[in-house]
This record gives sequence, C-alpha cells and structure tokens, in this order.
Amino acid sequence: MIRSEYRDPDLGLADVAAAVAISPRQLQRVFREESGEDFRGYLLRVRMEKAAELLSRDRNPLPVHVTARRVGYGQASGLRQAFLRFHGYNPSMIQREPPDYLRDVDYYLQRIEDSRDRPVELAAISEALSSDRLISGDARKFLASRIAQYGRGA
Repeated sequence: MIRSEYRDPDLGLADVAAAVAISPRQLQRVFREESGEDFRGYLLRVRMEKAAELLSRDRNPLPVHVTARRVGYGQASGLRQAFLRFHGYNPSMIQREPPDYLRDVDYYLQRIEDSRDRPVELAAISEALSSDRLISGDARKFLASRIAQYGRGA
C-alpha cells in the first residue's frame, strides 16, 4: 500500500494500519522485524527513490518543485531537506540539463519580460521568433501571446 500511496503528504502509520486491519503498534513491530526499519524510514526511502527517478529520468525530467508534490511534499524545500539527509546531496545535482528547445523558450521569455512596454523591441522579438525554427508551434503561440499581452501594457 505504501508504494501506491506515498504521494499523499498526510500518509501515516495509522492510515496504513487501518488499511491492513491491524493496530499501528503491531504494524510498526512488523516493519521492524521484516525490514529492519520503522514505518517513517520506509516511507522516506520510497519517496526518495521515486524522487531520484523523477529528477534524473532521460525523457522529461521533472523540476524539484513538481517532484516534491509528486512524492508527498507540499513544498520543494521539504523535498530538498529530506533528499539531502537521505542521499547526501541536493536533488538539483542529479538533474539533467534542460533540452536546447527549453533553453530557447526561456531565452525568449526573458527577452520579452525585459522589453515589457517597449513596442519596438517586442516587434523585433516577434520577428525573430517567427523565423526561429527550433521553437515548436505551441511554444511559438505561447510566446506570441505573451508578446501581445505585454504590447498592450498588461
């Protein structure tokens, strides 16, 4: 049950004990006898293994703040602290570099943000964006909407 419910930030010993119809005390004893660790240690290990998997996967690695919510932490800082205690290094150390197209989108977003309320510069960015073939159609639409939003003074 823990391996399927670890995402729940409120998952506790009492919840698991109720699900398997034994007392929390008895469940804790079984954990120690069978695995050599207590419930909290086991839950932490499951969460940290999954976090490492999500952060380091080849396709679509997740950022720390998204991973935190996916493994039962409300805040990225909670995951960072637990990850550092468990693995001995920060979660950002295992993340891969973002693909080039994401860096390109970030580059355009930064340029747009810096050119806010300057229509001439926004027009130049729009022109550059229209000829940039590395940007996907969806990303191009998103960036164009941001340019339009800032061009209106929003």
